Amino acid sequence: MNSTDKQCEILQLLDYPLEVNKILRNKKSIKRNLLLNDNFIEKNIAILGGSTTSEIINILELFLLKNGVKPKFYESEYNKYFEDALFENDELNKFKPDIIYIHTTNKNIIKYPDFKDTSEDIAILLNNEIQRFKLIWDSLSKFNCAIIQNNFDFTKDRCMG
Repeated sequence: MNSTDKQCEILQLLDYPLEVNKILRNKKSIKRNLLLNDNFIEKNIAILGGSTTSEIINILELFLLKNGVKPKFYESEYNKYFEDALFENDELNKFKPDIIYIHTTNKNIIKYPDFKDTSEDIAILLNNEIQRFKLIWDSLSKFNCAIIQNNFDFTKDRCMG
């Protein structure tokens, strides 16, 4: 197999259907091959995480490079998405993001309902969570860029439905 065939085979790992284990195993090789292209759009992407985001950045970079976007990343410290969004952050300000991705999980929900809570109690808890995220989005709107908020994953034991 010549080097061009090998390069094509490596880049095909990013085509559907995805084989996640092969992508993770070959991410450095994939990135090297993708960087052979010299015609990229550069974008600053801020990742504000409620959990560990380094692997998300590694994989996101591959798919962006494949699609002609060369990203530069700002990564918040672990679980500092709220602080980075609401309090003055010189590093984030200087970064001037084109896109902000807020990566949160169900562990970032402040208070879950109890079995004894009424429908009204649950509505208040839900509203409080929504208002907290609206604060984040409103504060980040000063960057005048796209803000992406991921969905929350399900808990392991979904006793409340």
